[in-house]
Amino acid sequence: APPAAPTAAAKPAVKQAAKPAAAAPGFMFVCDDSTYEECMQHRIFGLPKSQFSTLQSAINADTSLYLFNFKSGQIFGVFRSDGAPALNIVPNAYHGRFPAHVKWELKGDGAVVPVRGEGGDTLTWGRPIPGPLTVSQVAELDVVLTPPEE
Repeated sequence: APPAAPTAAAKPAVKQAAKPAAAAPGFMFVCDDSTYEECMQHRIFGLPKSQFSTLQSAINADTSLYLFNFKSGQIFGVFRSDGAPALNIVPNAYHGRFPAHVKWELKGDGAVVPVRGEGGDTLTWGRPIPGPLTVSQVAELDVVLTPPEE
């Protein structure tokens, strides 16, 4: 006997378009004394090429950017991107080690704070690491990087 015909036509699955991931509220870059000079001279932050997709998804015009110099123990900020992340914006910057770049501009006056002050750690979440930051981390950084009003 032939197989029974299906009683209801199977509906094809409707594929939902994936929502683009929201950019991170903040992003921490790290440097040492020599790469700090290149960051300032070229006005770029860089990461290894393997991190390029992270930069693309995490950074937009509203993302606050910060730079942690792990040699001096200082955090610099607040910056914002000045264009989309791209590869080799400044060819051979960082001796080619960090070709995933984002151009930056200062957001406000800019400030520098030590990670450890006289009273202990400046940040409640400890030593900064590179990568996307949470809303609470950005809020805390913005407070510590805002100079007190006189």
